[in-house]
Amino acid sequence: MEISVNSKLNMEKLFAKFTSDDGDFAFDTTVVPVKKLKSSNEGLVSRSQAKRLMVGLHKFDQVRLDFDGVDRIGQAFADEIFRVWSKQNTSVSLEITRANKHVNNMISRVEAPS
Repeated sequence: MEISVNSKLNMEKLFAKFTSDDGDFAFDTTVVPVKKLKSSNEGLVSRSQAKRLMVGLHKFDQVRLDFDGVDRIGQAFADEIFRVWSKQNTSVSLEITRANKHVNNMISRVEAPS
């Protein structure tokens, strides 16, 4: 690992991005770039893809799913994350970032009513 001596990185801001506000500095938040799961010739449509994406995320208090670069997701993919996984991991807060209207619409269709 290298860090430039001229880096403008602020450690407090970095810790704040991945920790809760209780001041214990535990890394309890993660950001997942969803597009990394997608290969160039396949969409995000299956339950197995969703399960791969969510492996190990139950260990965090907050998970931010970053949908930047994802045009569409399938119903089975969305259902596995936003209904099945969410019901099994109620202590984890899921946050959606940079999702377009198509992705948001699919998520809305499968989310269980509160």
